[in-house]
Amino acid sequence: MNTALQLHTVADHLKESPWLQEKRVSTLLKSVLAGKTNFNTVEKELFTISREYLIQMLAAFLEHLDRLILNSAQREGWEVVEIRERTLETTLGVLRYPRRYYKKRTLSGAYAYTFLLDELLGIPPRVHVSPRLSEIAVMLAAEQTYRKAKETLETALGVRVSHETIHQDVQVAGEHLKKWDGETGLDGAGTRVVPLLIVEVDGAMIKRQRRHKSEQRRFELKTAVIYEGWEEGPNGRAKLINPTYFIYHGKGEEFWGALERHLSRLYDLDGCSRKIIAGDGSDWVREGADLLGAEYQYCRFHLKRDLVRLFGQNPQIRQKLQRIFKADDRVAFNIFLRTLLIEEKDDARKEKLRAFQSLINSVWEGIIDWRERNRPCPSPARGLGVIEPNVGHTIARRFKHQGSSWSVSGADNLGHVRCAKRNGNLIDILRLPGPPAPEKEPVRVQDSYWARRQTDGMAAKDPGDWVRASLPAAYGPNQKSRELALLISRLTSDWIF
Repeated sequence: MNTALQLHTVADHLKESPWLQEKRVSTLLKSVLAGKTNFNTVEKELFTISREYLIQMLAAFLEHLDRLILNSAQREGWEVVEIRERTLETTLGVLRYPRRYYKKRTLSGAYAYTFLLDELLGIPPRVHVSPRLSEIAVMLAAEQTYRKAKETLETALGVRVSHETIHQDVQVAGEHLKKWDGETGLDGAGTRVVPLLIVEVDGAMIKRQRRHKSEQRRFELKTAVIYEGWEEGPNGRAKLINPTYFIYHGKGEEFWGALERHLSRLYDLDGCSRKIIAGDGSDWVREGADLLGAEYQYCRFHLKRDLVRLFGQNPQIRQKLQRIFKADDRVAFNIFLRTLLIEEKDDARKEKLRAFQSLINSVWEGIIDWRERNRPCPSPARGLGVIEPNVGHTIARRFKHQGSSWSVSGADNLGHVRCAKRNGNLIDILRLPGPPAPEKEPVRVQDSYWARRQTDGMAAKDPGDWVRASLPAAYGPNQKSRELALLISRLTSDWIF
């Protein structure tokens, strides 16, 4: 008996569902039965058909919502001016929907204008990519180049977003994330107390996009990994406890100030039994230990690297130096180095030995391994040195591919995005309006600019914003120009009030 499906039976199956009667679906079914189409094509075609239906549903939903707003309390006081169409690139494809443009007379006599639908949905004006698609693009750009992220979106979702749009989305996301580097209302609210808090830091040099020959070829992004010790992970391998990643571009003191604020939002730093700052011999690293009241640990990776570079062909010298370090005998170290300098005939090597001696003397308080300092040591306790691979994961993997160069702000913003992604809170923070502001004394103003803005139902904005916006010097490299712009801004604010 012939059990093969016959093409004439397709019509009977189509009657089971109205959706299956769609012409393209019917054609696809016949193509599969005829052996002309595989599952990959079926999945792709049905995905395309489904997206078209969903984009129509979304447009109809928004159009109906706009009509509901017209007859709701939210419309009170607002007058319809006209209906305008908006175009958005979404994860479902290109969305076009009409919505009403409203105006409202304020107490000052001027008119305020808005799209109540877009305002209710939280879609900013002059944005052509939906918030969800923008979030996905930023997530992809954290790991891929902007062009690769563009190709991935087009391949996976069939949407077309330019690499420059993705670049701009990352910049906006980075600027938003950097708001948490400054003072916030969360500072000092941390209550977590742990027996061990380790902060490993290092600087990564990034190739700069130079507009002028006078600019330096490279700039530094300072990075940190914060964790509470180790626990047993998969396959018996050690795993960091509650690792957090941090990045900052700026001077050492600014870096430590921002990092301390981040730590104080989670930890009661005074209550943590041991705080250890680990890093290389840079001045800004050692200063961090003093600023945070922590122990300093010279990075084991750098110490071993220095020993291998200088004495790679002579393991006896390396072993003797390691014994001196373990005994914490600084006098013996300097005597031994002076002996090596006297015996050395090569001037270049003598210079390297002197530099090594100077470095070790400057970091001597951090030479002894933290586990051997006669202080409480939780179990398990391991040697420090996770910062090097983590710099690779956070910086090198994304920033140092062949031929790449970066603007300072572009790299800083992308670095913040990568850190937030590694911390697992990128999307959560991007959806927040911003960190809570530090508590300040309330301004007592009866009929001020602020009061009028609030009475008119408009968002409060700094009255000096328009001045700063028209004065590029306010954000320029010249300190005197910035001070002048700040003075003009203050005078303007005083005049408005």
